[in-house]
Amino acid sequence: MATLRPFRGWRYAADQTEALLAPPYDVIGAAEREALAARHPHNVVHLILPQPASGLDAYEHAAALLRRWQAEGVLRRDETPSLYLLHQRFRLPDGRERERRGLIAALRLAPWGEGILPHERTFPQTKADRLALLKAIGLEDSPIFTLAPDPDGVLRDHLRRAMARPPDRVYHDGEGTRHALWQETDPALIAALCHRLADRTLYVADGHHRYETALAYQVWRQEQVSTAADAEHDFCLAYVAALEDPGVVILPTHRLLVHAPPFDPERFLAALAADFDRVPLADDEALIAAIGSEAAGAPVFGLILAGMAPQLLRLRPHPAQRRVLLAAYPEPVAALPTAILQALILGPHFGIGSDPAIQKTQLRFTADARAAVAHVRTGRGPAAVLTTPTSPEQLRRLADARCVAPPKSTYFYPKLPAGLVFYQAGPVQPVSFNPA
Repeated sequence: MATLRPFRGWRYAADQTEALLAPPYDVIGAAEREALAARHPHNVVHLILPQPASGLDAYEHAAALLRRWQAEGVLRRDETPSLYLLHQRFRLPDGRERERRGLIAALRLAPWGEGILPHERTFPQTKADRLALLKAIGLEDSPIFTLAPDPDGVLRDHLRRAMARPPDRVYHDGEGTRHALWQETDPALIAALCHRLADRTLYVADGHHRYETALAYQVWRQEQVSTAADAEHDFCLAYVAALEDPGVVILPTHRLLVHAPPFDPERFLAALAADFDRVPLADDEALIAAIGSEAAGAPVFGLILAGMAPQLLRLRPHPAQRRVLLAAYPEPVAALPTAILQALILGPHFGIGSDPAIQKTQLRFTADARAAVAHVRTGRGPAAVLTTPTSPEQLRRLADARCVAPPKSTYFYPKLPAGLVFYQAGPVQPVSFNPA
């Protein structure tokens, strides 16, 4: 099933992690990219979101930077093949504190379904950019995020004991999360952890594009060089946490309408009564509290309409509704809050299709309920719908069924920082390299 092994990671030599690390590339906007780049000349954003410079295209510039950083000792490679253990302590939006433990290893690449399962659809343009960068620098900057079943808690016990000693590095990010990292070189513990996961299926939480990019890079490298099995490009950088860890948190992704066709709010609310019990609430804070108290995966929604009191919508199942949901989605997907929201509210009442390209023009997404409310109350949009999050068990069921979720169905929190440890998948290419 899942084959993990230790590796010689590249890490920053300087203990200035707050200035050097960054969120994953896909959650960094243009303004944040500039702020991170200005924070330090060696911030990892210069590698993961490179820009053209000195007559070089973006990918060539990243390769030139990486060569310089390695030559100057900005990045140093660990001498001993290791696993890297990561403990994260963080606060949820409601103020509750959680912690999550996991390990970072090299994961043997395999086609989807052979020990590793996705839950999202990927898009070619994103993968093309990541593949061009990986061809240029040969270095993976942040791990894919995977979950492994651990019903008896053995993986969590191993990690808890291994983290009893002081960490090697501690990093506090801009959202207040504390990330503590250990380099683990004990052969017995490495063997125990890798063996523990050898018979497990891994479920990808975040990093679908990076995993498929690594598969494409593997094929490209195999065409370039003749190597024995288990070359570095046959593996990718992966983080593994226990599926049952209470710190595995999926935040909801609320839908904000940018614009809506003309409609009669009262008629719209009356139409919703075919599928939902509707409860008007006193104010927006009451709605946020009501949604936050619901269990993950519950088919309950919060509706914010301009000029109206907030409404709590609770699904009232009936056979005709079931037929509508199953006509739109396979069985495991039809139970997701985002699928119910799309099939019974966004599609029929707002005319918003399920195609991600369409949704990008009509919707905005946020995990912050108050930001969703403010979107409407400050006049930036006509409506917002709050939703409950997908549960880890729902994710597992749809992955086991080889299904994919609707867009923006999961937001795993906290994210894994880029730059904690790098994996060498291949060589850094000469600056004259053409990634096409």
